[in-house]
Amino acid sequence: AKSREGGSAASELEELSEQYEDIMEDCGHGKFQWTLFIVLGLALMADGVECYVVAFALPSAEKDLCLSNAEKGMLGKS
Repeated sequence: AKSREGGSAASELEELSEQYEDIMEDCGHGKFQWTLFIVLGLALMADGVECYVVAFALPSAEKDLCLSNAEKGMLGKS
């Protein structure tokens, strides 16, 4: 009985995956999807660069602003 249930579950999963692929092919990709992809990619890159900029500017800010260790930590957590 368990093997039958496992087989039917596997066939249902295959059917669902085929239906999903068919739906995605019917939807297609247009100008909106590519624009959204580019905008979100740029936002993700800007978010990642923030970490590098803080790490790059922190030694100079420490000297110029006379920051303590606690204040440097608060600056890096933004």
